[in-house]
Amino acid sequence: MKNKIIVKSINAITLRFVANSYSIFDDVFPLMVNGFNAYSKENNLDIDLELTFFSEDNNTQGYIDLYATLNLLKKKTNKYDIFAYDPLYLRSFTPYLIELDEWVDKELLDIYSTKEVLNISVFNNHRYGIPIILFYSVLFSNSNYLKKHNKGIPKTWDELIDTAKYILKEEKEKYNNTDLYGYNGFFPNGENSMSTFYQLLYSYRDDIDSPLPDIKSQNAIDALNKIKQIQNEISSELMFRSSETNTITALMTEKILFSFFWSTIKIPNYTITLLPSKNRFLNSTVYGGYNIGINRNIEENRKKASIEVLKYFLSEEVQRDIILKKSVLVSPLKSLYQDDNSEICKTVVKCSAMRNVKCITKPSIEMNNYLDYSNKVVDIIHEFLAGKKEVEETLTDIDDITRIYFFSWNDTFGLVVISILGFIFFLYVISIIFLFIPKFQKYFIFFEKELWLIYSLGSFLILCSIFEYFNKPSINKCTLRHTFINIGNAMIYSPLFYRLLINFPEVSKFIEWVKKIRIALVLFFIIIQILLSFVVDILHTYKIEVVYAQKNYSICGRNNNIGSKIVIIQYLFNIFLYISIGILIFLEWNIEETFNDIRNFTFSIIIDAISILLIIIIKIIDFKDYIMVNFLDIFINILFVLTNQIYIVCIRVLILKYSKKKGIEEKLIDNLLKFNESPSKDIKCISINSKPDIESTFSKTSDYSTLTKKIYKSKILNYHYSQKQSISSYANSEASQSQARTPNSNFI
Repeated sequence: MKNKIIVKSINAITLRFVANSYSIFDDVFPLMVNGFNAYSKENNLDIDLELTFFSEDNNTQGYIDLYATLNLLKKKTNKYDIFAYDPLYLRSFTPYLIELDEWVDKELLDIYSTKEVLNISVFNNHRYGIPIILFYSVLFSNSNYLKKHNKGIPKTWDELIDTAKYILKEEKEKYNNTDLYGYNGFFPNGENSMSTFYQLLYSYRDDIDSPLPDIKSQNAIDALNKIKQIQNEISSELMFRSSETNTITALMTEKILFSFFWSTIKIPNYTITLLPSKNRFLNSTVYGGYNIGINRNIEENRKKASIEVLKYFLSEEVQRDIILKKSVLVSPLKSLYQDDNSEICKTVVKCSAMRNVKCITKPSIEMNNYLDYSNKVVDIIHEFLAGKKEVEETLTDIDDITRIYFFSWNDTFGLVVISILGFIFFLYVISIIFLFIPKFQKYFIFFEKELWLIYSLGSFLILCSIFEYFNKPSINKCTLRHTFINIGNAMIYSPLFYRLLINFPEVSKFIEWVKKIRIALVLFFIIIQILLSFVVDILHTYKIEVVYAQKNYSICGRNNNIGSKIVIIQYLFNIFLYISIGILIFLEWNIEETFNDIRNFTFSIIIDAISILLIIIIKIIDFKDYIMVNFLDIFINILFVLTNQIYIVCIRVLILKYSKKKGIEEKLIDNLLKFNESPSKDIKCISINSKPDIESTFSKTSDYSTLTKKIYKSKILNYHYSQKQSISSYANSEASQSQARTPNSNFI
């Protein structure tokens, strides 16, 4: 249900202030709202403030549930003007709140610019809220038991263990008190376990000004070992996992010596101090609170009125009043704790401790999906407390949640791949040298020298694209990899397409025109890919996407924009060249002048087809392993370079020069294309030059469509079995048929 407190003035702007109901703060917000309305009336501001609570009746997750508020903001509603929200979810609220640094006076912002405040109110260098109240994690120590056994409040974890062990032993042996726990641990289900975990880590930093220890550091190992020792020696897993409600009950019934809890409550017979650390010179606490933010979607006059409310809430007078009336809360205004003779310092809190306290907040602002991270961490910690995981495994699993793994040439596997690439690059250089060795020139007559260089440059670009798989992915790397692969493919396929086109076994004006423009056609295809790649870049087509797995990793994703459609066009363009090459190879299969070359390029084209199939399989199968995904991509590109460059330019030449035996590759092609082994005499061709035959056939079959299909089939087979270039398109089919044979040339 919604609870409302409304105080209205005639002709005033009515601002609506919404907050999630949480019993600790339910009397704080009305105090502030009523105070503002009185202030507004006294100063003729003509602003009325109306408070609405989203209570737990409608909110199954209570005060930590941000969804009710976010749903309102996502609808771009102007129903509410001011929001009180948990700074844990600052990142989620920022799209819907105004940037306060553009609306609030710099003098006020400077007052609220301590590290503690900035850590929970700034995102992307802008202020989207300012905390109006804070609370700390603290240690509750049972003063009755400490006084009874003449013990002091512990300042280190070891002191806490020793003190608790002594008191527990004394209580059991002297008073038969077995219903007492040394420490509550405070690892319930939910977000509070994260607070405990981060406070524990922070308490094991090296010195007072050191940052939070790395998750996989020795400090973190020591911290988890210590909390496990505490559980085993002075508490239990059941107590460590107790809910917030059960913890409060245990405190009220004095069944806990020492307890981690929040400063938002006071318990009789318990003294509140800072939590222990690994040594007496450190202190540590996790803090939370409520930020005030202003709706981005309201009108400007309402924004200005909301700023007046914000200024009132943040004034020194109001902040002092809140602390004096609600002593369990902490003000973000640190100047209130500077004077030890002030009313706050004398009656509410020890100000020297407040001035020296070292706070840490949880890393919610740094993560896209903090709630998911939090849930996973809590589950892992619970498994550790239950004895299902060792400390090193626990910390590694936690680290893996946020760590983005990438393929690096600094690890063993990366070094192996780099070594292979280095060897392939060496072979590539050798292949280029082959093109200029005089005694090998007779093996390179299929292409002109310029085309061989373009072809080889394409292989070089494919080889270069492999290096973009290493180290941390970036948008530039994704774009560069895409550019290298597409232009590289165009440089390899365009010369081959051009050469097969002019090799076509039929004279036509189009073929003669292609022969005249020569290399211009090849350059045209390449320039198309270059221009399209440039457009893909300027449209910011690529983005980095994180794949969440056991070891998270990043991949190149695409934005849903015009650039993505251009990428598809580039792929289709290369597929067009590939299919055209395949068709031309079939039609020119038996031409004597290019007999060996056709078969060698057929081998490389088949391997390319296998590579394309592998790429499709990789996209379909969700491997969830960054090493496997990157390795398969690299392997496919290496295979492409080996078959299209190293084999065609080097291995082919060496085998042709030093071997006269039939190559293995020809056997492969023969197996793949068995239908070509049929004797030419068994092929029945229909001459497209014989009109009487057509009429006769037509009259016999009464099916002109069937006859046409037979004619085209015959013509295609005539091309396929032709041994000479530039035959007449109207050559007698029987003559063509008599020419069709398989040459005795060795294949390589």
